[in-house]
Amino acid sequence: TGGAQEQPRVQLEFDNIQRVVSDLTGDQGNPVQSLSLNIKERRQRGMTSNVQNLAKVLKTAGAVISHPFGSVMRSILVAVYELGAAEVAVVGHRECGMMGLSCGRILDKARARGISEEVLSTLRHSGIDLPRWLSGFDSVEAGVTSSVAVIRNHPLLPRDVPVHGML
Repeated sequence: TGGAQEQPRVQLEFDNIQRVVSDLTGDQGNPVQSLSLNIKERRQRGMTSNVQNLAKVLKTAGAVISHPFGSVMRSILVAVYELGAAEVAVVGHRECGMMGLSCGRILDKARARGISEEVLSTLRHSGIDLPRWLSGFDSVEAGVTSSVAVIRNHPLLPRDVPVHGML
């Protein structure tokens, strides 16, 4: 399926999750903010049972999973198998700093802060693809869709675990 078919699906999933989160939080605002406020409120009232089970939040730059066997994916698998997570939601946001991120700009700033050409050369000769690793994406939708695909297609993720993309 192409990107044109994925975007409505992402929006539909966002609408469904926002409705579920609104039911949990009683708030129509930002789902992540609302959920976090609800958790704080419940803790303040001494309602700590199951509070930690409402959400396990992993934050990454741009909601990007850069490697299917990296620490973010490992954390998702631990959440599913050990912490009882029943669903996974990848949450992107507008005006994300990863949109249009330039490897060249980052490396220029790294050099200005004392990272030597020798270090950069060592990384390149060690098989690190710096332009790929330090690049962002052209659209938030594409970034979220890519991360959702990595998670959904992971060989260790059970097929009965829903994976959602949200903006």
